[in-house]
Amino acid sequence: MILITIKPIIHNRFDIEVRGAKTNELKQSAVSYNIILDKFFYKLIYKQSKFTHIHVGTGTGTPTIERTQLFTFLGAKSTTVVETKKAYPLSYIKRSIVLSPADYVGAKITEIGLAGSTYTTDLVTHSMLKDSEGNQIAIEKTDTDVI
Repeated sequence: MILITIKPIIHNRFDIEVRGAKTNELKQSAVSYNIILDKFFYKLIYKQSKFTHIHVGTGTGTPTIERTQLFTFLGAKSTTVVETKKAYPLSYIKRSIVLSPADYVGAKITEIGLAGSTYTTDLVTHSMLKDSEGNQIAIEKTDTDVI
């Protein structure tokens, strides 16, 4: 018997675009890298859903792997699969959500994460929105924005 060991590397990245609802003009963009939480590995072992929803929040702090929820949960949206690639050495799934002009108007979105449901304690990744210098930023949601 031949035993092959593969060392997986898991990366998560959020690309956020704020666009004008009528013009589709790009108003703001951000990239956010997140950490994998303990709950991800639990769900992996027990073959439970991990990436069906994206949670958004308005909290501040430093994410730790023991967390199961955002600092201040705002809401959750079901994801749509945009692209899937299953090939060695790189496999990935790209998912997206859209926040319409009517969603979360007035909120200052500062955090985001992947989850397996809408339950606030079902988070498997957690990320704080940051600028290119590493400073935390907020995306202020207006009624003319699509995110």
